[in-house]
Amino acid sequence: DGYPDTFMTSDVAWELGVRMDRLGIARNALRPTGLTAGLRRQWPTVMEHSKLFSAFDGASFAGRRFRALLHAHFAGQLMAARAPRVLVTWHIDLLRDLAGGDPMVL
Repeated sequence: DGYPDTFMTSDVAWELGVRMDRLGIARNALRPTGLTAGLRRQWPTVMEHSKLFSAFDGASFAGRRFRALLHAHFAGQLMAARAPRVLVTWHIDLLRDLAGGDPMVL
């Protein structure tokens, strides 16, 4: 039902949103690692974490939507893992900003 134990090492990176429910309690131990997440890692600071999202600066409309999707996945994962509130808030605030310019959001 879950993933093999060999997938539960610190050198494996997980893309958020990809069957996270199958990780069981290991999901609560995931920490941001780049634009993915990994086990047995420290919580990054907002400054460290935010630098990675600069890759989307000046992105096209599709790129802005993908960035918003990443923020949504990170916010959900960080809440599940009981991350420091400042990390969750940073993602939600940026998601709200990105949604403000999207004509599909009512």
